[in-house]
Amino acid sequence: MFWTALSFLGGALSLYLGAEGLVRGASRVARALQINPMVIGITVVGFGTSLPEVVVSGVASFEKRPSVALGNILGSNIANIGLILGLSAALAALPAPRRLVKREIAFLLAATAVFYILSWRGRFDRIDAILLLAGLVWFTFSVIRWTLRDSPVTAEARREAFREYRKRFDLYRDLGLMLGGFSGLVLGGHLFVLAVTGLARATSISEMALSATIVAVGGSLPELATSLVASRSQRNELLLGNLVGSNVFNILGAMGVAALVRPVTLAASPLSLEFIAFLLFTAALPLVMWRGERITRIEGTWLLAGYCFFLLLLFAY
Repeated sequence: MFWTALSFLGGALSLYLGAEGLVRGASRVARALQINPMVIGITVVGFGTSLPEVVVSGVASFEKRPSVALGNILGSNIANIGLILGLSAALAALPAPRRLVKREIAFLLAATAVFYILSWRGRFDRIDAILLLAGLVWFTFSVIRWTLRDSPVTAEARREAFREYRKRFDLYRDLGLMLGGFSGLVLGGHLFVLAVTGLARATSISEMALSATIVAVGGSLPELATSLVASRSQRNELLLGNLVGSNVFNILGAMGVAALVRPVTLAASPLSLEFIAFLLFTAALPLVMWRGERITRIEGTWLLAGYCFFLLLLFAY
């Protein structure tokens, strides 16, 4: 019990410090180079905070525990929208640029559809892994291309800004902050998952339910910590970009790595509660953003209530 409590405290501290360093460093780099913070959120921050999910799914696949790999991915995406976005919006309404719905979230919906269609085969093999990872590379380069195309800043002005930024040595400081933030988030997520899993072993919770809730939420704590820090700092584009990028990375990156390590035989039907909730929460994301240029506190509360209802159904079932 002592080591479990120590893991909780150490994980919470590591998550907070990691999120603070990552958000601060990424925001400074984006501001200095005149890059839209949304891009940094989707790529650098979103992908970085998904590293715990990739590690958990990859290790689970290697150890022949497919239910953990699948439950971690589904549960993490559900928690990102229902718990993290819902909680952030319930605390304070979030601006939601419509261009995010048209492009980045459209890509998330497409990735979700491909993932769900492939799941009907009951197995993700290495060919599927290559397809998913190729989609992730395509998404990353598409986001960068969209940003450069839409930005009013010329390439020469951005290069000049970069030269001035590098002369002051601020680049190395902020890259160090981001690297330290990544390390803190991964360590914190790992410690927290260990602590929660240690407590849950004494219960009769199924491995799939455990992975979709406790392990997934533990792996999503970096996103939660980063989102709350970004919300507190009024960096809402960074927050939304983080969640969208993280969900895309979970689908394409985490399952891609898991299936590349070892083909993953799915432990749940595509008609299971976890899969249906995964689809519903993903579909809810563009709906709450399309009605206006913001996610209201009421909509955030509904997302959070939906996540609580999912947990109730999961454990009651």
